[in-house]
Amino acid sequence: MESFFAGMFSPEWFAAFTSIVLLDLILSGDNAILIALACKNLPPHHRGRAIIVGGMGAVLIRICCTLFATGLLAAPYLEFIGGALLLYIAVKPSSSAACSSPSPSSSAARSSSSCS
Repeated sequence: MESFFAGMFSPEWFAAFTSIVLLDLILSGDNAILIALACKNLPPHHRGRAIIVGGMGAVLIRICCTLFATGLLAAPYLEFIGGALLLYIAVKPSSSAACSSPSPSSSAARSSSSCS
């Protein structure tokens, strides 16, 4: 278990973690819109507290997910497995689109299809 956390909390790890968190916070405008929509019908005396709690909750969840993802990326071969799965997901729809059945009016296309 110690080897799993060996690279964590080094200066390089903190630099990468800080850049990910800052980028994530900058790009979190969608959370602000969602929180604003959720709070717009609240009474004014509850609205401020709901916005603060919602924003803090969103930031806390993002930080926890970033820590979890950083820990997972330390596992050997996990990036390779993830890349292989992404490649499979990317290729699967394109191969099924090529094998989709043509329109009924085109019998020549149906007979020349190589998909089963």
